[in-house]
Amino acid sequence: DFHKDLQGNNDLLSITQPHLIRDIHTSFLEAGADIIETNTFNATRTSMSDYDLEDFAGEINRQSGKIARQAADNFTSLTPDKPRFVAGVIGPTTRGACTVHDVNDLAARNITFDTLVHDYQESIVTLVSIQMQVCQMSWENLMKALITWQL
Repeated sequence: DFHKDLQGNNDLLSITQPHLIRDIHTSFLEAGADIIETNTFNATRTSMSDYDLEDFAGEINRQSGKIARQAADNFTSLTPDKPRFVAGVIGPTTRGACTVHDVNDLAARNITFDTLVHDYQESIVTLVSIQMQVCQMSWENLMKALITWQL
């Protein structure tokens, strides 16, 4: 038992139920997919902090990337003329530096831009370490990612 409800934290399954994530990747690859995505849409420290699991963000990215990389490599080894690729997925965080959270203080934000950059840096560095070939993220996060790459 955990002190917070973990329902909806699907990224955590990469650690707690890796066989389920592996099975999902295998299903997509068997159906003919050339690219599979990591199970990391919410695996940033900020998003994981909603569950008091911010210290697990790096491990979730690492494990999810490893699971996807192994699945893609296994299928590529069966048909080397048809390589399979891994897309590292980084979704928006559960907080935004552009969103006003207090109509009485329009400058107030619930997170800093620097914190968001650090979150994306951690995710990108970890996903690159598992040799992802593609990075998928929303346009709103592109600027943070570009700044992260420069760090």
